[in-house]
Formats: sequence, structure tokens, C-alpha cells
Amino acid sequence: MKKKLLLGAIICTLLALNACGNNDGKDEAVAEGSAETNATKSISEPDNEIVTDKAEETDTSDETDDSTADDENAISMEAYQKFIDSGESLYFDIYDMEGFEKDKVYSLEEFLKTKKNNYDPVLYKYYDLEYAFIDCGDDGVKELLIRYAFSGEMSEYEGDYVFENVIKYVDEKLEVCAEACSHYRYDETINGYGIISDSFIDYAGANIWSSERGIDKNGVLHEIKSSSMSYAEAIPGIYSGYSSDEPDFSGLSDMCSELGEDLYVYKAEFEYGSMKNQKIYTYELSGNEQYRDAIENVFNKANIKLLQSDEYDKVVERVIEEFGLTEETFNAGEPEFTAFSVKEDSKEPWKAAYEDYLFDLLTGKEYMHDSYEAYSIAGPDASVLIAVDDITEDGIPELWVYSSYDDYVEGIILSYKDDSRICVNDAMNWYYNPESKVLYAHEGGYAEKFTAYKFENGFFAKDYELWQEDGYYLVKSDNTEEPISEDQANALISEFESGKTQYTLQPIEVNLGNVDEIMNQF
Repeated sequence: MKKKLLLGAIICTLLALNACGNNDGKDEAVAEGSAETNATKSISEPDNEIVTDKAEETDTSDETDDSTADDENAISMEAYQKFIDSGESLYFDIYDMEGFEKDKVYSLEEFLKTKKNNYDPVLYKYYDLEYAFIDCGDDGVKELLIRYAFSGEMSEYEGDYVFENVIKYVDEKLEVCAEACSHYRYDETINGYGIISDSFIDYAGANIWSSERGIDKNGVLHEIKSSSMSYAEAIPGIYSGYSSDEPDFSGLSDMCSELGEDLYVYKAEFEYGSMKNQKIYTYELSGNEQYRDAIENVFNKANIKLLQSDEYDKVVERVIEEFGLTEETFNAGEPEFTAFSVKEDSKEPWKAAYEDYLFDLLTGKEYMHDSYEAYSIAGPDASVLIAVDDITEDGIPELWVYSSYDDYVEGIILSYKDDSRICVNDAMNWYYNPESKVLYAHEGGYAEKFTAYKFENGFFAKDYELWQEDGYYLVKSDNTEEPISEDQANALISEFESGKTQYTLQPIEVNLGNVDEIMNQF
């Protein structure tokens, strides 16, 4: 039997997953068995005859001649390139997606934001945006395929989500035609001819489910077929008599376990073409001829016509051809992707940089710091307090980040212009006095009152720390100590306290779900 017809694109998935229970020598058992041993026997006088040979057909489809296809393709490619360069403009008139409206245009940035805001479970941040060109319907007119990943609330435990969308130039619009998603144990991909394949493995690898949908040359998505391949304990588990129109192997559990990889049962269900709403079955038995009658009796009781392996393949191949593809194009691999980026002209670069930092902080790619160590605050419920203020007075605000940790409030200030932290403190209270141009921080020490920083040569550097321990003294920037009187200390403390009341920023709480929304307020 031609495995690629039965399983479509899932063989690659199966190899990639290295699922437990994959059977060494399975292909040899299937491919090399003798015709007498492996070919199934058709039950005579079936109720429903299935035509396995491709009937002679008259092609009445409107074929686009080469020159017209070339012209259409050139126009489409020009529209796709404009979209890649500018991120404009997508429509959802022929494909429904949650949160998107018909007759409304979306930029790529708006598309990703709308998707994030309407997807369940919660998505956080996209990355790895890529594109490729495919040929749905194999008509010579290309479609655009975009792929991107999103982190989400379950990413820490199950990994990120990878999405693919097909875009076709239709009636002078870029229409989204389909979507695929891969996440955790679910794998869904779009090949170079618009076939969307997904697969799932269960029964410790003893059963593989797969299905294929396809986008035709007009950009319309169709369900085509689904398939399963089962052996050993999966056979009585799946075919257990739950449905009256399916075989019931529940009484042959011991036999199936004993046969193991010597018995395979295949099923295909069609949702397209001349076989729409019909199922076909075949099986393969290597040796063990004493069990053949028992196996075929199971199908006979359910009034199911068994097909021989080559007959089964012909039916699958015919449906593929009715869809407009060949066996080769139907099972083709994924196209080659090229990276590109979202054009966010409306967003200042410093905002984008700070958003990236906050996402990395909340997902564990960046760390907060106290006096002794770096620590992660990542997690589904992680949050920090932030404020934005231009303390360097250069027109580019700095980002203030606060995080509660072991009853302390840790703080960090970041500057976009040199992409670095310009001050790191265990700051329980801090503020900037624009009149004196001093950054004050109470860093939580038992004897320390506060620290004052001066902005010099593009950086905030420590001017002094005020300490009270057997009297008052200042710790200068060179770490020398300078005793001062109580009156001098009280004057400095009074200045610190009055400024704290007047200039302390009111931070806003941010989490993975609202980072971009909060940053857009500044």
C-alpha cells in the first residue's frame, strides 16, 4: 500500500515527533509482504458498490491559459510584495476568524493585535514573522503564506503557538483564506499547494489520525478527507462497536494484541468529490492466516465492503485528482520561508524597545536584580509596576520598573538611547527632582536614609548616601565617609522627604495581557 496516500503529510510529523510506540520494521512488514499474504479479500455482494477505477471524465472546468495565468500571477505578486513591504491591507470577506469583521480592512499590525485579543487561550507577544509563496490549486497563480509564533499563558508548560495564514489576491483585495495552528501535541501545517494537514498520535503510537483540508484556486477552503492507521491494542480500542456502521473488534482484543504489528486496519472518510460522506476500509495481515476469516467476519457483520490495498489507494488518489492536485502535489512539503517584520511607524522606537523588555521580563528571558542576585518573576500571573519619565531631559523617556520581592520593592531604570540600565537599586522609594536634578532612592538599608544620584556625562552616578549609625555621615561616590552634623543631616532629610511627596511617580501595574495597551498610554 502506498503509505503517502493513506497518511498524507503525517509521516513526516511522525518521524519528527519520535513518538513512543513507533514500530521498527513496520514499513518492511507492509511493503515487503507477499501479495498472497498482504492483499485483502473483498467480501462478495456488498450493499454499496464503490467505484475504484477512475471513470472517464470530460473536463468542463474553465482552464486559464498560460498567458492569462502569468498576468494574474504578476498582479498578485505585486500586491503581495506591497503587503510585505508595508503591512497593508487584509480582508476577511471569504474566511471567518474570531474577532474579525467582513468589509473591514486590517493592517498586519491590526491583524496580529486583533488575533491576540480574541484568541483563547490568552496570547501575549508575537515573534518570528515569515512569509512564503504557494500555489493553491496548482494553477500557476501564487498565494502568500505567512507564519508567526505567539507566546501565551500556557507557553511555560506547553510551548508557544505557531500560526500560518494563507492570503490570496481576490477582486483587488488581499483576502485571508485559511489558518493553521501547531501547539504542544497538535501539529498542523500548510504545504506548497495549499493543503492543510494535521495529525494526532494516540494509543502509545499504535494509532495515527490525520486529516487534510485544501484551498482551491479561487481561495475557498474545503474539507477533503480524514484517515486513520491502527494496529495492536488500538484496533479494539477504536473499533469497539460504538457506531453500528463501523467494525467491532472489541471481542478480538487478545487476537489484536497477539498480532501486534502484523495487523493494520486503515480507514479513510471523505468530505469532497464523488466519495463525499463515504468511508472505505482495508487491512493488512502479515502471516497468521488462521485469523483472516475472523477479521473479515467483523467487517462482514457491519456490512462493510473491504477494499484490497491497491483499490483503496485508487479511491484516495481519485479524490485528490478531483480536487485538482496530483498525489505528489497533495503530499508536497512546506515551502521555504523568508523573515519579514511588521511596520509600526505609529509607535515610537523607545516604546517598542520597552515593550520587548517587559515581555522578556515577564516571561523569564530577563531578570530583576537585588543587591545579591538576579531573580525571575516569570509566570502566568506575573506583573510589575512601571512608570515612564524623561529624567534625562533629552526627549526620550526612561522606563521605571518596580517589582515586589520578599517584602522589598526592587527597582530598575532603563534608558532607550543606550539600551542599558542606567540605575539599579533595591529601591523602596525613589523619585527624580527636576529642580535640583537629583535622583533620590531609599534603598532599604537599616542604617541608610537615602541615596542621591547626579546626572553627569550622560549617566546617573552616585553623589552620596546618607547614613545614621552612631551619628550621621555621608558615603561619597568614592566610598569615603564624611561625618556631618545632625542639623546638616536633618536639612538633607527634609529636602528628601518634601521632594518625595511632590515628585514620586504613580506606577501602573502591567502584565503579559496589557503591556502594549499600557505602553500606548505614554
